[in-house]
This record gives sequence, C-alpha cells and structure tokens, in this order.
Amino acid sequence: MVAAILDGGQDEPALQIPPHIDSWLGRKEWTAEQASWLAVNVDPHWKLRPGIGSRGNRLHDLGMVMTEALRGHVGERGKPADFINAMRKLSIDPPWMTHPASAEQLLDKPMREIERRTLLVVIEALARHAKIDTGRHEAAGAIIERLTDEIGAHVDSGTIARHLKKIPDALEARTK
Repeated sequence: MVAAILDGGQDEPALQIPPHIDSWLGRKEWTAEQASWLAVNVDPHWKLRPGIGSRGNRLHDLGMVMTEALRGHVGERGKPADFINAMRKLSIDPPWMTHPASAEQLLDKPMREIERRTLLVVIEALARHAKIDTGRHEAAGAIIERLTDEIGAHVDSGTIARHLKKIPDALEARTK
C-alpha cells in the first residue's frame, strides 16, 4: 500500500531501505508518530514537512493519517514489535520490513543467556518466598503447574521441572 502511494511520481526514484532502520529496530519504545514515519520509510529525526515537493507532501499527509491509525492500535507509545504488528494489520508494508535485520528478528528475538539466568534467579526468589523447594523439580513443577492453571496460562509440570533444573547454574553464574 505505502509503496504504491510513494512511487506514484514518474520522475521520482523508488524509495530505498534507509540506513537508519537498524538503530530504530533496536529501540525499546517508539511513539506513534515515530512509527508512522518509519512506516513511510522516513527517519523520524528528519521527517519531511509539507511543501517539499510532491513526494514530501504525500509523505507528510500519509504520515499524519498513519500516526492516528497506529495510535488507535497501540497507543501513544509502545514496543516496536507492537507497532510492527499494527502495521501488518493495517497492510502497511515499508521496504525495511523485509530487511535482513528487520521486523522478523525483532519479533522473534531469541532470549540471551544473561536474560535466561536473570529469569531463573527471579523464579528461585519467588519460589523461596512461596516456600516451594525448586530442588525437588517434579514436586515443584506440579505445584507451579497448578499456579499457572489458576492464572489461565497452563504450563506442563514436566516443562517447568526441566527449567527448574537450570536454576543452580543460573545462581552460580550470578553470584560469581
């Protein structure tokens, strides 16, 4: 959709993937306005204003409309992944969406080892507070399975026990 609007001028070259996109994909949060400028393939730091030629006018108008549409789906601020999902729902398809370091990596970003250890340490702290002995993996897994059912997000006790077995290594790595 966006490409069709932007490439309408016969004497204007098609837009390329902007060099700034990697820095924007790495951010933790976007505003709706930033997301809308990215949706039209423009760096939000140098967004175009009306009166800069036909492409500038079309981009500005399109950016204003998209800001409101994205606000309606995500709000004023949100995670880049939330704005990217909203763009997809709205059939907005900027060229960077297929860029090698783009939206797919952001949405399916694998957890780093330090994040995994941190979560295991937090689980251990909460389990100790709740007086659940995570050293007894299967028994603790069964208790936590029931707790996940109570919140409506079932996790199998075997899966839980498998993760609980990793807690001692995580604790050791964090206390060194």
